[in-house]
Amino acid sequence: LPLSVFWSFIFFLMLLTMGLSSAIGIMQGIVTPLQDNFSFFRKHTKLLIVGLFLLMFACGLFFTQPSGSHFIKLLSNHWIVFPIIVIAIFETMAVSWAYGA
Repeated sequence: LPLSVFWSFIFFLMLLTMGLSSAIGIMQGIVTPLQDNFSFFRKHTKLLIVGLFLLMFACGLFFTQPSGSHFIKLLSNHWIVFPIIVIAIFETMAVSWAYGA
């Protein structure tokens, strides 16, 4: 392609904006329920957003250490099973409640 440096810059700029857009959407999905349930957070939205940002940043630093790939493997192999079991139990309870068991 002609102007390959320009196109590579545009491509990585697109990746950056898509990542930021996803992060904003995820944060909005966390901030809105907290503001709906707790009136303190409605008044102090900036404090809530900064606090959540710092918490998520600290959690992300955990995976950037030299042992970060080990923790990612640990999460994907072992910790994913627990929520699936909990969801299956709640689905079983919901079906048995719906059919009157």
